[in-house]
This record gives sequence, structure tokens and C-alpha cells, in this order.
Amino acid sequence: MKVRLLILVPCAFAVLASLVAGSVVAAHGRSSEAGVTAPATATTAPDAGSAITATPEDSSQTVEGTVTGDGDGDSVSGPKVMPVPKEAQPSTRAGVLEGPGSLLQRQPTPQPHRPTIILDPGHGRGDPGAVHHLAGGEVDLTEAEANLDIAENLRRFLEAKGYDVYITRSGFGKPLAIGPLSQALISGDLMSRVRLAGAVDGDLFISIHNNGSPHPAQSGTEIWYCGEHQYGAESARLAELILDAAVQGLKDYGYETVRRGTQEDSTVHNSAGFCQFLVTREVQMPAVLTEILFLTNDADAAALKDPLAREAVADRVAQAIDAFLQERESTG
Repeated sequence: MKVRLLILVPCAFAVLASLVAGSVVAAHGRSSEAGVTAPATATTAPDAGSAITATPEDSSQTVEGTVTGDGDGDSVSGPKVMPVPKEAQPSTRAGVLEGPGSLLQRQPTPQPHRPTIILDPGHGRGDPGAVHHLAGGEVDLTEAEANLDIAENLRRFLEAKGYDVYITRSGFGKPLAIGPLSQALISGDLMSRVRLAGAVDGDLFISIHNNGSPHPAQSGTEIWYCGEHQYGAESARLAELILDAAVQGLKDYGYETVRRGTQEDSTVHNSAGFCQFLVTREVQMPAVLTEILFLTNDADAAALKDPLAREAVADRVAQAIDAFLQERESTG
């Protein structure tokens, strides 16, 4: 019996010591919950396991940490503000979530696609295109300048409707030589316009031209397109809308033009399914080439020379392009 008592007494003391230790640990846990802060060492940047809260609208994002020392032995209480490293900040203005050890970004809200329109004022860069001569023989209007002015007006109207617009040239360029330009130079210039349309991922290509003829009596408005093309059917529809618009724009101005219709390139040129106009043939999007009026006809040229007529045409054509793109979106 004495042996058993000697064994039980030490066991009792061990159990008692364990209970006391457990009470101390529990009390410590409760004191921490009550607001007693354990010492921490200040760091200059959050490690991979710290949670960071950042606001993308504020470029000076910070995190807070409680410190008890500043490295020099002085006691500092309260929060210390530390900058979030640049590489940890979100790269967009998307919303930010607090996550365990990393910044989690919500995907930005998708924005509606804004169609990109390429305007190509024909000629320029040393090439005047068709010209109108006064009775004395001097030139008072070139196709290159009329094309550019219509394009600039058209760009203004389209941008007001919310479209992204690129223009293939912004000036006339100085003449490169006396006499006609070489075919190689012209083709190279035209291909640069096609490459621009592809580089900006264009949705629509409008080449703006005016006409000329050895027969001064010829006049009127026509729109060309390439039917032998991936986008041939859409280009034909666009040509119809722009023809109506150009005729109406000239009527708004007060000039009754001859309606010459839409022209399918390969058919009119009788070229066995091959379109002759390089730009409308090569661009990979719906495309048309306008011939608004004849500079070689005195009445057409007089209207075309007036900036108000060019603005009226551009206004109506912008409405037609807008209608085409909305129609395309609704059926696509």
C-alpha cells in the first residue's frame, strides 16, 4: 500500500502542474484578444505571406504595421505606414481584393468594341489627281485637295459619333518630278495605305476620290467596290448607302448631281474577276472608293470647289457609314 501511495503522489503533482500551465496559456490567449499587442519587428516591405490592401486610384498605396522599435532602440507605439512596392501595385484601375499574401485583381469590365474606320483621301504625295482648269488654262482645283478636305470633314463627323478614325495622309506633299509619276511609285504609295489599314485593325475602308474624264460633258456621282472579295457583298451594300448619301448631301447643298450608280470593279473593267483598284482589292475589310463629282466638268467642279458642298457630302456619308455599322452589328 505504501508503494502505491508513493507512485500516486508524484502523478498527482504532474497533473496539477499541467492544469496550471494550461490556465496560463489560456489566460495569455484571452489577453491577446483583449488588445495586448505582441512585439513585432518593423520591416521595410511586406513579405510573401503578408496581406496587403491597396486602392488603385491612389498611386501612393501603403500598408500599416505595429512596431515597438525603430532600429535605434527607441520605443515607438502605434501604426507605421510603409509603401507598397511598385511591383506589388495593380497595373490597372481594376478593383482590388485582399488576399492571403498577394493582390488579386478583378478583371476590368469589358468595353464595347468601337469600330475603326480608315479614310483614304486619294492622290496627294506629289500626285494631284484630276484637275480643273480655268478658261485661261490655270488650275484652280485639284482632286488631291478636294479629297483631303472631304476626308477631314468626314473624320470630324465620324469621331463625333464615337468612332476611331485614321486617315492615310494629312497633306499634299511636294511634287516629286515634272510629269506623271511612275507606276512603281504609285503602287508603293497605295500599298502603304493598305498596310496602315491592317496595322490598326480597321473595320471599314473608305477611299475618297473625285473623277476626271477626257469628255468635259461627263458628270455625276458613282461609288466603286470589289465584288470579287471576301467582303464583296458587304462592300456592295456599303456602296449603295454611300451613293444615296453623297447624292443627298449635294442636294442639301443645292446641287442636283447625275446619279451614275454603284460600280463593281471587275465587271465594269471586264477583267475576268480581277478588281483593278488596288486599295479596295487588297484591304481585308469592307471597302468602297467614291467618285463624288467630275473635276473636268465645269458645273461639277464649281460645286466641288465650295467648302460647304464638301461638308454637306461628308455629313451625309458619315450618317451612311454609321447606319451600315449599326446594321452590320445587329445582323452579325
